[in-house]
This record gives sequence, structure tokens and C-alpha cells, in this order.
Amino acid sequence: MENENKKNDAEYQKLLKEAAEKIIRGDFSIREYYGITDGGLEAIYMVGNEMYRLKQYDKARGVFGLLTTLEPLLPKYLAACGSANFMCKDYATAAQYFRMAMMRGDYTPKSLLRLTECVIRVNQLDVARRYIDELLKLAKSDKFKDDEESQMYASRAKMIAESIEKKFKQEKKAE
Repeated sequence: MENENKKNDAEYQKLLKEAAEKIIRGDFSIREYYGITDGGLEAIYMVGNEMYRLKQYDKARGVFGLLTTLEPLLPKYLAACGSANFMCKDYATAAQYFRMAMMRGDYTPKSLLRLTECVIRVNQLDVARRYIDELLKLAKSDKFKDDEESQMYASRAKMIAESIEKKFKQEKKAE
């Protein structure tokens, strides 16, 4: 019996090592290893959304972080993790998640505004100005010019830009 257990343990260790090597190479995901389906991911996402809705942002951040581990390229999960980090006042991490979401296809006025709000909170006002300019150009594009929500984000960006300009002028006067 003891030899059988050692044999099974050795086989299990070999399988784990092979799975780890496949994951590292990108041939196999943690999600696949655990057999988590798209429906399973969405169920986890719904739990995170509910926690976020209940203002349990730290718990939501953990759930969305798990989702980005299981499915690291899905913009929806990256943006959700960014939002939860933002609400936890971890603005630098939130900005990273928003940038990743944008690189993966969530390139919208809304995502640019979220990113802008993060960089403002970490006092990168020059970077915020660039994002605002980018947002305003994007909002005027054919894809977004007739979208009410995008125009609302553009309006908000204009107000933020005015506020940033006032701050720059105050700093120049102080010098």
C-alpha cells in the first residue's frame, strides 16, 4: 500500500510539474487546469459585481483579481479590477488595470476618463492632460460622436481639464 501511495504521489508530482511548465510557456492556463468554464467565470464576475455594488470594494478587488489571473486578457475583468482598486484608493494599481483593459480593446472615452482620474490622484497632471486630449479627440471620432454616454465623459473631461489648468496657473503664480 505504501509503495502504491509513493507511486501515485510521484505520478501526481510529475503531472503538476508538466502543468506548471505548460502554464509558464503559455500553452495551458490556470483556468484550463481547474476546468473553469465561461459560465463559471461569469458566475465569479457576478459575485464580484455584487460585492462592488454593496461597497465591499476590497472583497470585490480580490474577486476581480482572481478573474484576471484566470482570464488575464479579458478587458471586462481588467476594467472591473481597475474600478475596485480605484475605490480602494490604490490609484497606481487601478491605472495599470485600466491601461491593460484599454490595450486589450476597451479603448473608449469612459476608459480614458477612468485612467485620467487615476493619474490625477497620483499627481501626474501632465499625463492627465494628455489623456484628456486623447479622450476629447476620441469622443469626436465617428465611432463615438453620436454616443450620449461618450459625450458625457467628454464633458466631464473638459471640466477636469479646466481644473488642471487652474492648478497649473496657481503653481506658476506661486513660483
